[in-house]
Amino acid sequence: MVLFNVEPRKAWRLLQPRAGVVNQDYQAPKAHLAKADQGEISIEDLTAKGRALLQAETT
Repeated sequence: MVLFNVEPRKAWRLLQPRAGVVNQDYQAPKAHLAKADQGEISIEDLTAKGRALLQAETT
């Protein structure tokens, strides 16, 4: 049952950029991981305060 629910969401995420829809909830985690890779955010801060950082980014 889970398999059938995952595929439509994946297809929708692939179609969103083509339709011009920007999903902030999907872009914010990718941006934080990129900052962690560049060293702007430490891994410890990301694991300890990750949810708070994401909420601050999306609101």
